[in-house]
Amino acid sequence: MEGKDKILLAKIEKWKSKYGGVYQIDVPLDDEDAKATAYFRKPNIQIMSVAQKYIKSDPIKSATTLFDNCWLGGDEEIKDSDEAKLSCCKQLGTIFKIREASLKKL
Repeated sequence: MEGKDKILLAKIEKWKSKYGGVYQIDVPLDDEDAKATAYFRKPNIQIMSVAQKYIKSDPIKSATTLFDNCWLGGDEEIKDSDEAKLSCCKQLGTIFKIREASLKKL
């Protein structure tokens, strides 16, 4: 394993201990198979609350709020490409899951 890979693995482990989980998103940058990688944390309820404010009036702002607040690191060209950024946003929207709870009167 190269030094660069070891540094990345150490960084990921640090993020995991701080945020509980790290998600890697690989994004195509063009039609020629160029790809970039980004790392995100799972959004917490505060981040979801801010993003939710814009879900109906400005869904792009809602998605980029998730992107900006969950970004941990990765290839910076993702931030500069609207297509790559929105591709990540689409995936980020699937991380936070609201599971079906059950209610029972006692």
